[in-house]
Amino acid sequence: SFTFGRIGEFVRVARLQERGVAPAIGFASCVVDRGLDLAALLVIGGSCWAGLVVGVAAGVATAVAGVAALVVGSSVARVVARHDVEPGARLARLRQLLRSAALFCLPATFLEAMLWTTVGWCFAFGVVWSLARALGLTASIAGLTAAHAMASVSTLLPVTYQGVGTREPI
Repeated sequence: SFTFGRIGEFVRVARLQERGVAPAIGFASCVVDRGLDLAALLVIGGSCWAGLVVGVAAGVATAVAGVAALVVGSSVARVVARHDVEPGARLARLRQLLRSAALFCLPATFLEAMLWTTVGWCFAFGVVWSLARALGLTASIAGLTAAHAMASVSTLLPVTYQGVGTREPI
């Protein structure tokens, strides 16, 4: 599971800073990484859920729409980061974060990051599939994937400390 703001994210920023990376860029890399995790879970889990509930065509359409939304979102982030905001404006820090994150939204970099994020989550889903098979469960791979994705996304809810207890209702 993952949650925004875990201590490891701040350690990553510090380690990157030791290697000469500006703190804003290190923090932006963490934000982009967590955003890609969330996007991958929503696209993969949503596609499996739509495929189970509505049909295979709906699952495929959901996956295509999700990937298109990611491409458009990364393009919008790059455009927004280019616009100047008057000094002292309330959104100046957000603009700085977007400007730093825009480095990771370049097409080749973004696609590589999304590929590795998806590969990582496929391994996580594979563990769940293997465990279900070892336990003799008859659930479908799509159902297990949708359930695991929903449980992982649920840890983002700021209901309890560090996401403890947010999976149990799901």
